[in-house]
Amino acid sequence: MGFLITLVLIFVAIWIFQGSKGVNYLITLKRILKDEYGWTQSECDAMWADNMQALNQLKTEGQSTRQIAEHINTYFSHYKSSFD
Repeated sequence: MGFLITLVLIFVAIWIFQGSKGVNYLITLKRILKDEYGWTQSECDAMWADNMQALNQLKTEGQSTRQIAEHINTYFSHYKSSFD
């Protein structure tokens, strides 16, 4: 019985850790966009809502968060001008 409880606790810990990695990625990405490229929260939110799957795929493929932010600033700058 103790083995089963340990197995369940390990599964829950891994599940929580994997979930926190995604949250950390999004927070870091938004921070880079705001601090280094001048994006606003609403611009980041609109861009993320439209491109979430593609940006998550870049992260899955091994791109760093900073590289993804550079990509966003280069190719998704129309989100910045849509709020002017």
